[in-house]
Amino acid sequence: MNKYHTDVVTEFNRQYYHGTLTKDHVISPEVCKKIGGSTVYGFELQNDFDKYFIKSDFIKSLPIIVKESEKFHYKNNVFNWPKKLAVRIIKPEDKFGFKKLVDNFCDYEHSDEAEWTLFKIIMLAAYIDRINIRIVTPASFGKDGVANILNKLMSDTTNLYQATLAKMKFALNNKLIFINEVGNLKPEEISNLQTFLLQAGAYQPTYENNSRKFQGVKETIDISNKSLVIFHNTQKYYDDKKQKYFETMFTDAVLDRFPPIYFNGYVKEDFSQEFDKANVADQNRDHFVDIIKTIKWYREHRVVKEKYKLDEEFWGFVGKQKQRSQRSFNIISKYIAEYSENEHEFLTICKTLKNCMDNNMLTYT
Repeated sequence: MNKYHTDVVTEFNRQYYHGTLTKDHVISPEVCKKIGGSTVYGFELQNDFDKYFIKSDFIKSLPIIVKESEKFHYKNNVFNWPKKLAVRIIKPEDKFGFKKLVDNFCDYEHSDEAEWTLFKIIMLAAYIDRINIRIVTPASFGKDGVANILNKLMSDTTNLYQATLAKMKFALNNKLIFINEVGNLKPEEISNLQTFLLQAGAYQPTYENNSRKFQGVKETIDISNKSLVIFHNTQKYYDDKKQKYFETMFTDAVLDRFPPIYFNGYVKEDFSQEFDKANVADQNRDHFVDIIKTIKWYREHRVVKEKYKLDEEFWGFVGKQKQRSQRSFNIISKYIAEYSENEHEFLTICKTLKNCMDNNMLTYT
């Protein structure tokens, strides 16, 4: 059984963070409560039978250990109000190097190993750096599996389905946001999401949240260090289901800001076998901790200098598309270079990416 089975990584997360409040304990969107005569914004969390109310400023620090708290009641509910907190930290350390990190991470057997490796490079680059991108694949490619694994290993990623404005506001506490399956959004929700995507997709440093104001002043949220990755299946998938899909729901300005990469193939692993997930998680505990340490190290030491460079016109963007799309691909190419052992390997992977950009989604099933 592959150690990156979602159940195994979930079990690792449960074991490692036992007694700790994590994102999995959050049970509410951001709310406000009166505490000691003051209005406090925060989130409700529940761990077994205990409910907690954590201030919005502290939610970004999850996972945390509550060392001291006092109880208060609010609308017939009893909450623990933390008075003393400690952050549960895995310290950054490069245990692998980037190439080995990519090769070890989600090392599923795949029908298209070249595209699977490229996809993993892009996902790790999205967490480490800042990119805006759209990933289009067959349903069985494995994109959601990787998003879920990152969510369980790192404390600041989220995979949003049907991304309403309320969900997006909460998601902005994360470093990497996956936006998944938006076909059932209502017109007003599409409009709200489009406004956000236009700002974030233009690499704006902040997002103005019009829905929450204080004394007439809009709330401004820092998004300068956040990546947005949009996931959806191929056009044929939605045509067969007679559903709307991303390209038909949003303007060209949004589409240009989130250029598509079309991947093919499928994960060949058999995840249906029964196994002792607790034992597999325990056996691979050190491996998962080393993966987390290494990802964190690269996030603190982003790739700045490229080992190999491409011709400026390699990606083929022109006009407004060049202004809006090329930045993400320039960042991705830095991490392809970091992965590559030589210039030949670098150019080979870049050509694979260029081919994935040029492929029309209608050719995929």
